[in-house]
Amino acid sequence: MLMLRRGQTLLLFVLTLLLLTVMVCMTLSFSTKAKEKMELQTLADTAAYSNAVMTARTYNAVSVLNRAQIAHMVAMAGVQSLISWSGYYRSNLFVGMVDFGVMLPSWIAGIFNCCRPFSPCPQFCGCSISGTFQLIQNIMDLWQEDQRVGQEWMSKDQAAGDQVRALQGAATTLYVAGQLPAFGNLMLEVNNQNMAKKVIQGGRNVYQPGEIDAPNQGENITMRETGWNPFGPSAVLVLAPIRRHAVHAGMGSRGHPFVTGRLWGMADMFINNKLRDIITAPDTLIAAGGSGSGYFDTALTHAAASANGGEAWADDHNMLTTGNFQQSQPCPWMRTMAIPVFPGSTFARSTHSGDGQDMHRWFGGSDPNPIQRHTLGPSLIPPRGIWPRFMDYNFVTVASPGDIYGQPKNFAVIQRDYAARPGTFSSGQPGGADPWNLFFRFRFTPAGEEFDGRGIQLRDQTDISRQVALSTGVTYFHRKGHWSEPPNFFNPFWRAGLVHPDVDDQGKGGDIPQALNDINYPAATDAYQGLRAGGFKGWQ
Repeated sequence: MLMLRRGQTLLLFVLTLLLLTVMVCMTLSFSTKAKEKMELQTLADTAAYSNAVMTARTYNAVSVLNRAQIAHMVAMAGVQSLISWSGYYRSNLFVGMVDFGVMLPSWIAGIFNCCRPFSPCPQFCGCSISGTFQLIQNIMDLWQEDQRVGQEWMSKDQAAGDQVRALQGAATTLYVAGQLPAFGNLMLEVNNQNMAKKVIQGGRNVYQPGEIDAPNQGENITMRETGWNPFGPSAVLVLAPIRRHAVHAGMGSRGHPFVTGRLWGMADMFINNKLRDIITAPDTLIAAGGSGSGYFDTALTHAAASANGGEAWADDHNMLTTGNFQQSQPCPWMRTMAIPVFPGSTFARSTHSGDGQDMHRWFGGSDPNPIQRHTLGPSLIPPRGIWPRFMDYNFVTVASPGDIYGQPKNFAVIQRDYAARPGTFSSGQPGGADPWNLFFRFRFTPAGEEFDGRGIQLRDQTDISRQVALSTGVTYFHRKGHWSEPPNFFNPFWRAGLVHPDVDDQGKGGDIPQALNDINYPAATDAYQGLRAGGFKGWQ
């Protein structure tokens, strides 16, 4: 039997070429999917990093505004100190009058004893008369100075009280008009993954419309970590329930010695020079020496107790030394000294408008209208006091190493919906956006059992039409050279970066499947659980 052998090579070549074509198409299809997955992951990384950068910038703005608040409160303590010191000056005038008045009877007694006939001390008569008139002159000089100061003091005290109120009001405005809008804008960008949507919108000319999206529910983890939740693991306390550490920061920033401790310094030197200029009589000693400070507390503590922002205080206290001498010829050495038992103390106390216990008192007088002059702004939200509202770092989470000390991480969840791509069977849209995707179906039985080669559904009808990428950003606190400094909202050293999603205990426990379940894609959750059960740990 004659067998024809011509054409066998061509047949084998056709079959080989078909197999080669299928392999090339499969390679192109797989590589296209890998390329698209990398693109999607890059989008997710960009969105997560953008979220972290935006959060870091907001936290830095909050920190700077907190420092500005403290600067205003420190300036307020300085003005409060000047208010107290003005009363301290008047107190010294009054104490001087009292001290010279205490000396006066002994010199008058000298007149009666030494200026009468047959006196045993006639040589002291003229000196006693001179000393008596000298004391009376000193008292008159101090009284006239107090009257002069009193006439000018009322308007200046009102102006100083207004300045204190304006400084406290400005500190409150920094919270209302600065911190709250900055944080609110951050929440708007984080909510519904708006920042991620903007990143996707930036590539609208590259990707098919509606194919790539950032599902709204993908922001749940980010909102939990970044947003405001006073009873949860969030980083921010919009209404800080405790202000003590902020007040301590303010107390520690009172750098000027006039505010922190007016102890035998320039303040007393000024008063001593002024008192010596007022006293016109010769042979008179008058010298003040004491201390004072401006601070925030709930009582007159001289800044010695633990600071509390309930009230604004300033106080001064001293002992005034006075003496009257007659040492010119022919008078023998004669002198009297007033024992400094009358403290030249003064204080100014300012409370919020709902308190009404404002005071400005000094030894010998007081402000007739302290509530009108020294009451500060309202305090509507506990804890009540004069310290302005401020945005604080969550002091609960900062003590938790398992929560990376409260430093917020954020998830960006981006998905590509292949079912929405033009040219697919289910999209209902014409076109061929993906020429290398092998869109075919094999039916194995007349009943309709089939293999779906489009990559849309598995055999059990499980939807696998979406490609999902998850990325994690973190906003962390680092001040160079100060690794032990905990995260806080008083130093603007917040930075941004990318981390693996299980960087904290919540990430190890269930943040990843929660984020996938939030976007309602159980297939991705099942894949994660399967990889985790198999020991996979390379989460990126």
